[in-house]
Amino acid sequence: MTRSLALLTALAATSAASAGIADVRMSEFRIAQPGLDVDQYVELVGEPGTSLDGLQFVVVGDLEGAFPPDQNGGVEIVVDLSGVIPEDGIFLLASPSYSLGGADQIANLDFEPGENLTFFIAEGYGGMVGDTVDANADGILDKGAISVVDSLAVLADQDPDGFGSEFYYSDTTIGPIAGFSPLHGWRCSDTLVWRPGSDAVGGVNETPGLPNATCDGGGGPGPDGLILNELRIDHSGADNDEFFELKGDPNASLDGYALIAIGDGAAGSGAIESISLLDGYQLNAEGYFVGAKSTFTLGIPDGIFDDLQFENSDTVTIFLVLNFTGELGGDIDVDDDGVIDAFFWDEIVDGVTILETCEEPPTTTEWGYAAVVVPPDGIYAAGGIFRCEPSGDWTIGGFSFGDYSQEHTPGTMNIECDSVGCGGLARSCFEAQDGPGCSDIVICELVCEADSACCSAEWDSNCASLANAYLADGDPPAVAINEFRTKQPGGDDDEYVEIIGDPGESLDGLSVVFIGSDGCEPNGVVVHQYNLIGQTIPGSGYFVMGDPTLSLGTGSPDYPIDIEIIDGGNLTAALVWNFVGARGGDLDVDNDCTLDATPWASTVGDVVAMIGDSSGNCVYLNAIEVGPDNIYTPAHVYKCASGEWDFGAFDPSLGVDTPGLANLECGAPPALCGDSAAGDCFEIGSAGCDDEVCCDLVTSLDPFCATDSWDETCVSHALNMCLPLGNAPEIRIAEIRIDQPGADVDEFIEIRGEPGTALDGVSVLVVGDGAGGCGSLEVAVPLGGVTISGNGTALVSTDSFTLA
Repeated sequence: MTRSLALLTALAATSAASAGIADVRMSEFRIAQPGLDVDQYVELVGEPGTSLDGLQFVVVGDLEGAFPPDQNGGVEIVVDLSGVIPEDGIFLLASPSYSLGGADQIANLDFEPGENLTFFIAEGYGGMVGDTVDANADGILDKGAISVVDSLAVLADQDPDGFGSEFYYSDTTIGPIAGFSPLHGWRCSDTLVWRPGSDAVGGVNETPGLPNATCDGGGGPGPDGLILNELRIDHSGADNDEFFELKGDPNASLDGYALIAIGDGAAGSGAIESISLLDGYQLNAEGYFVGAKSTFTLGIPDGIFDDLQFENSDTVTIFLVLNFTGELGGDIDVDDDGVIDAFFWDEIVDGVTILETCEEPPTTTEWGYAAVVVPPDGIYAAGGIFRCEPSGDWTIGGFSFGDYSQEHTPGTMNIECDSVGCGGLARSCFEAQDGPGCSDIVICELVCEADSACCSAEWDSNCASLANAYLADGDPPAVAINEFRTKQPGGDDDEYVEIIGDPGESLDGLSVVFIGSDGCEPNGVVVHQYNLIGQTIPGSGYFVMGDPTLSLGTGSPDYPIDIEIIDGGNLTAALVWNFVGARGGDLDVDNDCTLDATPWASTVGDVVAMIGDSSGNCVYLNAIEVGPDNIYTPAHVYKCASGEWDFGAFDPSLGVDTPGLANLECGAPPALCGDSAAGDCFEIGSAGCDDEVCCDLVTSLDPFCATDSWDETCVSHALNMCLPLGNAPEIRIAEIRIDQPGADVDEFIEIRGEPGTALDGVSVLVVGDGAGGCGSLEVAVPLGGVTISGNGTALVSTDSFTLA
């Protein structure tokens, strides 16, 4: 920990000035690199011709072998400098293995990365490696220990206690970066501010032996175009992945900036709930900065902020501000009227409000204070948002890890908007629009293949004419929506819509539409529209449009497409003929539960509405109402074998989803357990089996056997759990591998016993600290049907096993 060095600095400056070397200073360094550390160096700058005789380069870290706190102040490197500053004003001290060019002096630079190090240019230092400059380990240089010309602390821990990490001895610091000391650092040639560089050799600002970059607009104060670029304020499970990302000029300084979160406190709206000061940080070489908790799993952040307090399930405003002077709990809106009264900053650089509800405060929620507003994600505040490329429009991300881990790109360019040029809200493809693109992504991309200007310049009357040419002639086919799922526990990997009809029937001219609330507009919004042009009913008579990850029913959908059906509120689902409206269009402007417009020729088949008791929005088109499921809108809706509509379970493992297969009767059990038509429990077949007791045992352990198929694992479970009990075989575990460098492709457990011994009834169990904490069952591998081989072993291994 550094203490006040004002007196020391003054004395050092006086000493240096008297020697005529006050202008010699460090300007760049590298202490390590990925792989072998061959290119360590320290660059000095000064007046050309200045002699370096009598100066030393000294590194202070810890004393090897000393017990804390006596390790503090240990001298690790001493180099007597020699020669003069060259004509270009740059002097390079480098290790013997240095390979990046010529050096002015060679010396052993055995830096110890990963700990606090203090670099000194000293005058007349007579000590050696192993000495101490802090004999009483108080974090202050001993009097007269070093006559300082220049100093820099390279930090892995900016708040050391002298025990777990070493003190440092300079007011000029660099690092830490994501909990580590920077491997490379450079000093702006205009502002003399230190900036961390890239770990890898050859970064954009690594210029040993050459002049350093300036920092006006590229590393110094006031980066141009600095914006908020990504945010994650909530997600399923513990909030380990909360983070913020900034975007701007590469290597731009963040000195003077702060990220604050505004929510509610005891006194009402406007409370400052989180403060992240960004002094000492900078954007990376690509122009991004990621701040996150130490539990972050989506990459390595540029700054650790374990005190991030992004409140869940509330309206939250995030501001990036300049010269913040406030404190936690401070109130920016004293009279709770939605107007900022107290400005604890000089400037709001960027901001966004994430709404929990569109109802106006203060009755049920808090005020938002940013000009840019992200509406609710269904009935909840969005858990994560990002600016999609290239438009920069804020986009709501998924709530579960499986979704947001694919959408967030911390530290690199964000993902593209839904089909660049296509997919915008409330832009009918069948009418001329200002600007490029339209809402129906399928039609839009077809049109833009014929006329690229429709997606790059203007969606004019020619583009609209091309779109109208894709409308179908004649009457719609005899097809109908038969089943759909909109949500499930965890990631929504199994959303789908099933349509039935005669095999080979074309679905050209048809669209699936969902009408409900977009979060702020309460009624009549076309929240989803999926065009089925080019699709055909398969030979089974069941057409499934669904997530590529769909694992229910027959598995892979006929039309793989990312479906993100809105969660919350009544939702009317219809199959419509020749849709000419737009996703995001409001069909019930006055919110009287009657559609003002029906931008389609006709509906096809049943129109179904999912109903929830807590949902106040409308139902349309005389839809068949299904639900509520307790007080919620159902997650799964299907047409029973008898023709009525019903809803299934929120959890597919407990439900009756059959996408691609015939629907079950209303109220049917989740699996065909005990049905005489089901297969034998000891043979591979469809989900369920004929022995009800055995089937219930197996499906309770492995829901896949109830929802998908009765595969080899289900059969093995049955062999273990359902055969008559007997004595356990005489076997033992003989060898285990649980880890290896790189991918764990060769994990295995070897079991030994008498050759020919049947392992029916035996399971390999791995108990650890899974989701349920200590004692959680992490792995269960049934060995039913397995026999000890002729060499007396049975091997349980991964599919990728390479050792046998």
